[in-house]
Amino acid sequence: MICAVIALIGGAILWFCHDWVPVGDPGKCRIMRWFGAETGRVRGAEPFLAWFRGFATDFVEVDRRFEIEVPEFKFDCPGDHIPLTASPSLIVEIDDNGGRQFNLSGGREGASKKIARIVKTEIQEFAANPNGEPMTYMAAKKMGAEFVLRAINELVDGDLLGDADVVANRDRFVEDLEEDLSEGSASLVMPQFGLILKGFNLGNFAEPKSIADAEAAKVAAARDAETKKANIQAMKERVDILTNGHTGVSFKDATMAVQIQEGTIKHDIKEEIIRIADDGNGLGALAALLKTAFGGKK
Repeated sequence: MICAVIALIGGAILWFCHDWVPVGDPGKCRIMRWFGAETGRVRGAEPFLAWFRGFATDFVEVDRRFEIEVPEFKFDCPGDHIPLTASPSLIVEIDDNGGRQFNLSGGREGASKKIARIVKTEIQEFAANPNGEPMTYMAAKKMGAEFVLRAINELVDGDLLGDADVVANRDRFVEDLEEDLSEGSASLVMPQFGLILKGFNLGNFAEPKSIADAEAAKVAAARDAETKKANIQAMKERVDILTNGHTGVSFKDATMAVQIQEGTIKHDIKEEIIRIADDGNGLGALAALLKTAFGGKK
């Protein structure tokens, strides 16, 4: 009887000393504490009983997943020393057992600063290495996957560089890694920060405006040259139709006919249009027009 009473009293005390924590924000998690110290355990948004909350059990609610934006920085390559600007970003998630390391890293703000510094350093050091590619800014812009590999190798558990060197298809390995990170479907543990790397966006390496303008002008000039080449070929084909299909029309006259039709030149002459069957292209009329205008017979 006495034992039953003691059990009843004890149960009542325990019951009144617990706190029911309801469902939380699904985008947040709860980093658990025991007597004020982080336990490392991380709970999701599910409800739970917190015994002796505020004394023995407590928690801190934070964003489960967040973005780290690396402040814009510059780097260059030893072959040309043309500065490139980079501004990568990362998507990270707090690990289920990473509460202690996350807080020891300074929480979101502290971890973000440390991670950004590591990413910046790795990119700058890889670009500055005089013993291998990239040697120029153009080469650097084509080696995005290699920059990603080195930027995250110092952050995650394991040796990604070593893994890439021993696989059968290194390029495929690096490309798959970059694709997973760009889609936010990766899951690479960063134990020193209590985080999981879910995504990494290298962004575009931006060259100085003067260089960008020069490259844009070069591309535009090449495009114009291709357009002119295509136009000349098209005109030649139309002139050939006139000169080969209509007796008495010279190459000069045919060329002028095509130019008049296209509006390239204007020719002020009195003309009489005589239509000639030409499969509906309208070139027969022009051929007859030029033939008459330049002294030919109808």
